[in-house]
Amino acid sequence: QVPLEDIVSMACVAPFLGDGEVDLGGARNDLSGLVELLKSLKARSVTFTEVNYVVNWWEINGVWVPLKHHGVVLFGKPGDHVLTLDFSRHGIVWDYGSEAPENPDHVTVDQTLAISADPLDVAEYCRQTGEFDFFRNNCSLWTRGLLVKVFKLEESCIED
Repeated sequence: QVPLEDIVSMACVAPFLGDGEVDLGGARNDLSGLVELLKSLKARSVTFTEVNYVVNWWEINGVWVPLKHHGVVLFGKPGDHVLTLDFSRHGIVWDYGSEAPENPDHVTVDQTLAISADPLDVAEYCRQTGEFDFFRNNCSLWTRGLLVKVFKLEESCIED
């Protein structure tokens, strides 16, 4: 098992360059690393207690695009554990640290909800994620599935 300190170091320092040398800005998209991190958090009795659901409009080369991107920031206790997750054509993109990231530009939803979630339930949901498909398996559907299936939130309490 990889020590948490090594995982944190890898997540914060070593960007993952995937297909076509895509720069994810220091975040990672390796599922095995995410699952190892979540197992390590579980071993340290961490529970996710809060989720920040963020939706923003896309901007490409400074031009607003009428498409939205959905993602979450998870906060864990005990301690300061912050895990960002979003799903894209690059897979599940994640980052881990002790501080929440700044919101992206053009935010339309910034909703914080109380949860009680086991890191292993998050890991299983991520393991079951299929390939990204713009129409059938996209960031909106994936994020809403996480909120409803894993965090047991009512669909009606999630903003659009």
